[in-house]
Amino acid sequence: MSDHITHIPADCLHETLIRDWAAEGLAAAERYLAKHAAFAAFLEARSVLESGNGDSVQPH
Repeated sequence: MSDHITHIPADCLHETLIRDWAAEGLAAAERYLAKHAAFAAFLEARSVLESGNGDSVQPH
């Protein structure tokens, strides 16, 4: 038998490291979705203004 100890990468990961990594991933996803939601709101507001409901100037 060998006295050599095998280290598995999972042994090196602490619960706090995984929690912090997951929290950063979720925060990045929330920032990404917020940017897309803001752009969608911009496009919606733009389409309402261009719909000719009297709020925008019509071209001649």
